[in-house]
Amino acid sequence: MLVAVVLAMCLAGSAAVRGADARAAEAAAGGMEVVVPLKDGSFYVGDVPVRVAADQSVVVPVRPFLAAAAKVLRPETVARLKSALGDAEAASPAAFHAAGVDLAFDPLKVELALSAGIDQRARGAVSVLPFAEEVASENAARPALVSAYLNMRLGADYVWQTTAGERGLDTPRVDLEGATRLGKVVVEAEATLEGLRQSALRGTIDDDPRVVRRGTRAVYDLAADAVRVKAGDIDMLRTGYQRGAGIVGVSVERAYGALQPGRNIRSTGKRSFRIERPSNVAVKIDGIVFKQIRLEAGDYDLADLPLRAGANNITLEIEDDVGARQVLEFSSFSGMALLAKGIDEWGVAAGLRSSIHDRELSYDARAPLASAFYRYGVSEDLTLGGHVQADDAVTMAGLGAVWGTPLGLFAVEGAASLHADLGPGYAASVDYELANATDGLGWRHSLHLGVELWSRAFAAAGVEWPANERVLELSAHYSRTLPFDMTAGLSGSYGFARGAGRSDITSLAASLHRQLGADLSLGVVLTHQSGGLRDEDDGTSGIVRLAWRPDQRSIVDVTHETAGQTSRVRYGRYGGEGVGSWNVDVTVENSAADGELNAAGGAQYVANRARVSAAHHATSDALYGLKGGSFDGTIRDSRSSVLVETAVAFADGRVAIGRPVTNSFAIVDTHATLAGREAQVGRGAGRVEAHSDGFGPLLVADVSPYTPTRLAYDVADLTPGFTG
Repeated sequence: MLVAVVLAMCLAGSAAVRGADARAAEAAAGGMEVVVPLKDGSFYVGDVPVRVAADQSVVVPVRPFLAAAAKVLRPETVARLKSALGDAEAASPAAFHAAGVDLAFDPLKVELALSAGIDQRARGAVSVLPFAEEVASENAARPALVSAYLNMRLGADYVWQTTAGERGLDTPRVDLEGATRLGKVVVEAEATLEGLRQSALRGTIDDDPRVVRRGTRAVYDLAADAVRVKAGDIDMLRTGYQRGAGIVGVSVERAYGALQPGRNIRSTGKRSFRIERPSNVAVKIDGIVFKQIRLEAGDYDLADLPLRAGANNITLEIEDDVGARQVLEFSSFSGMALLAKGIDEWGVAAGLRSSIHDRELSYDARAPLASAFYRYGVSEDLTLGGHVQADDAVTMAGLGAVWGTPLGLFAVEGAASLHADLGPGYAASVDYELANATDGLGWRHSLHLGVELWSRAFAAAGVEWPANERVLELSAHYSRTLPFDMTAGLSGSYGFARGAGRSDITSLAASLHRQLGADLSLGVVLTHQSGGLRDEDDGTSGIVRLAWRPDQRSIVDVTHETAGQTSRVRYGRYGGEGVGSWNVDVTVENSAADGELNAAGGAQYVANRARVSAAHHATSDALYGLKGGSFDGTIRDSRSSVLVETAVAFADGRVAIGRPVTNSFAIVDTHATLAGREAQVGRGAGRVEAHSDGFGPLLVADVSPYTPTRLAYDVADLTPGFTG
């Protein structure tokens, strides 16, 4: 008995031995209770108390064992064990074996070893995507109770020359946008400061400056449920045959992208497989290893596959402990329209139509508009949805389905409408897509086919009088890779015109792209169109494009279009990231058809507290022209522009000035003990987002909301041992 107790205490870190009185009582009863690990092969399952006798035989309490083993056994297996063992509080390994589950006690390792058959094991899940659960940090800054920001964009043009002979400073522009957060409610607004309604260079100045509001709304987020509520000036939510519009009203939507950005809601092609013996498994997608994992025998679901849109070739390389190898291959088709099983997307909005007339935001009380849609992932391969939209004249509703198969992605949608004047109408579409499919020789193919039809009376909400100039439209696009680093594509569409006297519309295009080394590429596109609304759009034309990268930070783009006899040369270059970064862009375009030569150039510099841009544009007669123009050195139009962008932000008593805020921001202040030393805040890899300069706290203007963000900081010339 002493040997068993010492062995349990030395080898089982989690073992617990009762007190001396309990040990004496159990010794008299012929056993002692210790807590030992339950192992499934090499995997730890949980701790189970067992009673060990002097001869090393054990008795296992039934209830604690079943609670731990339920993690690896199927529910029906656990139920059979309960039924076979009856009301027994404890049982020997032999009794468990008789009940259908092999269980053994290893006295040397002091552990229970569970050996279950494949059909007895619970299905396992293998997650491929490397998403890690958020880990709360003690140093994480809490969102400010009260915060706000105001972005200001100040721009001005100076006109050097116009065809009317004007010259001077044109109307300055001041755009404002900001937000205020009070607890969990955010109020957003956009406006333009106006006062110089007429151009100063024309000698007429309006000295009555005013702020013209472009939109205001309140936003409330339920982040845990990925639900966002908006009230005020909002954009109408839309899907399928619905139309978008600006309204003043209320919207409620499931917003995964904004409120749960780390969550993958798209179909990831869940697949199942079985392993007969403990094995090492490598998961490959299109030949790239995404995960290597050790698995026990059993059935597994392969989830969270990082599939790209189109066809994906998935390979499982399985090697067991004796070296036997097995390769499982299957293909999966994915697309952005497919939702993961059990995931839904929806949105509801209602209000009055809004519009901008003469630069003023106005509302139409006689134009109510309401819209709603719902999409649900029935399975990894099937997503269903429906939508409805209505205004004072039109009610429209529709249903749709997206089905992913190894042969491609199928999408079907139908809608019906009721117009106050035209009566009932309908529309329907069927699309098929096969993207990135690889044949036996390694060439990639993509194919898209589409059919869409409309009745004359079909209308969507927000459209006063539908055109529906086509009865039916057929479309197709095919592309593939070719030898010598080439890619080719063919596309075409044919629209059957509605009504006598109208021409059917035909559109054809062929493209060829060739990679001429790592830094140079050439592309050619030929198009033909007939039956267009404008005669000048009909005919055959071509585009030739040459792209060259002299280095990683530069691009030279040369293009010629035969349709307008337009040639274009563009040069762009950028330097650095964060504070101190810059970019320049120069474009020269000669249009023979229009008889114009246009030259434009611009530069932007990212400063610590602002972003500054400057540009210049000039127009003259073309170098050669179809209208008889020729370049003689005369500039017809010349204009320079300057834009300064900055922001002021506030958070719980701290105020900072910096570059415009994109969504969320952080204010970082320096401590007095730094004695004026420069502090830098960045994101690593030499990128500085802000640095101290004697003008107060630092503003980091592009922090992602609802995502933990790490900001690195550094202080120059700190003495060794500095603690602040």
